[in-house]
Order: sequence, then C-alpha cells, then structure tokens
Amino acid sequence: MLQGENMKRIIICLSMLCVLFLSGCSTCPNCPVCTECEQCKECPTEKALVVNTFNGWGENEENSMETLFSVTTINYGFIEAKDVEVTCRVSKGDKVIFKKSESIGNIASTSYVTKQITARSSDIRETDVMGYCFVSNCSNCELLDMRINELKDLAEK
Repeated sequence: MLQGENMKRIIICLSMLCVLFLSGCSTCPNCPVCTECEQCKECPTEKALVVNTFNGWGENEENSMETLFSVTTINYGFIEAKDVEVTCRVSKGDKVIFKKSESIGNIASTSYVTKQITARSSDIRETDVMGYCFVSNCSNCELLDMRINELKDLAEK
C-alpha cells in the first residue's frame, strides 16, 4: 500500500508541475497587437536588438583618394531588423568634419552583416581625429547604443 501511495503522490506532483509549466508558457499568447486588450498591454512588441561595431578605417590600397570604414552590424533579436542604416562620423574635438550614412538593408534574426563604407580621403586626412560608426536608423529595432550613456552621447553629437 505504501508503494501505491508514493506513486499517487509522484503522479500528482508531476501533474502539478506540468500545469505550472504550461500556464507559464502561455502568459503571452499570440494575439494581434492592438494595444487595447489586456493581453497586448502585458506583452511588449518583439523588436530586433541591434548594435554596430566599428572595426577600423584606413586608406583604400586600390584608390588612394578613398578611405574605407569597416563596420559589423549585429542583430541580437529574434526577429528580422528592417531598413537598417549606419552612419560613420569623423570628428576633430567637438567639430564633425565628415559624416556619411549608408543603408545596410535588412538583417536576419540573430545574425550580422559586415560592410565597408567608402569616403573621400580629402575629407578626413587631418590629424587628431576620431572615427565612430553607429546604427542611425532601423524601423523595428531597439538600438543597443541608446542603452549605454557614453555611446548614446557619441551618437547624438
């Protein structure tokens, strides 16, 4: 009888765990994002989480009149990032001496794109300059740079 009693308790415990697990998995069921019903207010809209890394810059060996900026744009989100645009800027002190934006396009979920952005060398041949590239636009993204104050300040200058 003791074995049967233990078996019942194990079955009841497993059943309760399954119910808890299934109820936890369905806290945000798929519903149209209408922002009016309670489900939509509780479940935030999924966004791509995008950040740009500035790999470096240098003179184009094939054309000395050009400077190449190497950038990698990463999407950490679980949905595609759409209409991504990267801006590269070169500053001397507080003065911006060069700025160029270029469309990257769409970036698949949890992936990255590496791109070279070309600039005329005469625009940035000064000394004591700082180069920086960042994601300047994305239609359905949260920009990781905007969560970090130091990077947010660079992007807003």
